[in-house]
Amino acid sequence: MAAAIRDVAGVVRVDAVTGPYDVVVLTEAHNVDELGKMIVSKVQLVPGITRTLTCSVVHL
Repeated sequence: MAAAIRDVAGVVRVDAVTGPYDVVVLTEAHNVDELGKMIVSKVQLVPGITRTLTCSVVHL
């Protein structure tokens, strides 16, 4: 699963983690709409992914 996510355009980093999640994925997008489209049309379609949680990085 992690290898398939790594191939998605916009994915910068994929890490296997312990705890309530299996994988943390760092992505880059020009705006929130582009990010949403990437998650829904590409990441969520990777076999083995049953749900996602998106947390945006903000620079204050």
